[in-house]
Amino acid sequence: MAELSNSIIDSIKYYNSVSLEKYQNFIDNTLKLQQNSTLFNYYHLENFINLYKKTLENEIHFYKEKLFNLALELKLVDKAEELFTEFKNKFGSNETKIIRMEACLNELNNNLGKSIDTFKKLIKLNQDDRVSLKKYLSQIKIKFNLTNIKEYVEYLNDYLKVYMDDVDIWFELSDIYLITSNYNKAIFCLEEVLLHHPNNYMIYNKLGDILSSFNNTDSTLSSIKYYSQSVIIKPNLKAFWGLFYALSIMLKYNKSLDEKQEKLMKITKINILNFYANSPMKKNIEEILG
Repeated sequence: MAELSNSIIDSIKYYNSVSLEKYQNFIDNTLKLQQNSTLFNYYHLENFINLYKKTLENEIHFYKEKLFNLALELKLVDKAEELFTEFKNKFGSNETKIIRMEACLNELNNNLGKSIDTFKKLIKLNQDDRVSLKKYLSQIKIKFNLTNIKEYVEYLNDYLKVYMDDVDIWFELSDIYLITSNYNKAIFCLEEVLLHHPNNYMIYNKLGDILSSFNNTDSTLSSIKYYSQSVIIKPNLKAFWGLFYALSIMLKYNKSLDEKQEKLMKITKINILNFYANSPMKKNIEEILG
């Protein structure tokens, strides 16, 4: 652990001289607002606990749990283990909170097998514990290391059958499907993401990219719709380049663009050139656009 800065030392000295109530208010606020560094919070909280461990009575457990979490964040394994042992001895090993602490500690120690087992315990105790479920899935991902993608995908799909509104997992699953070239399923997952975030222009771009890569007219027409929606939400260079590429595919296959597509191509070229108006690459871009 790095030596304490003068600011932390001076701050601790100051709060050692104030009342319990004032120090406690400071601790509560600094933990709540997270305006100071983890190191600052850790040493202040440790100091506060040592000063008032006899006075705080049952409140001490609340602050020690906070200290445990800070120790995890700072990777202070010995301190985290010491606090965990203290909690386990006092409350037993079957309490949900103790099991979660054990899971986090195993995760910190890179003990993957035990970490997965403890998260399994938490899920069995409460199937609505989404935090533990997502932790469990992340551990499963590390375990498989993408060498057993099929089983990992099955875990994600089983999870989504229960928690269909979990955008992060839909996005995670879409990436896995892209890695395995299962593009149609990736599109389905991204469309699920859009149900919850209909104004996320980057998702429209991603869908446009996938569809335009199919290099056929039907998919390209769909990609144009997605890129156009992205531009409506937020004019962005990626979407305009996507439109230029997709419209170029349509021109290649159909030999000409219809009136609406022709107008869209003009708008696209103008916007791309505007993005490069002050760039030394402007002439090169003009040549590319034709």
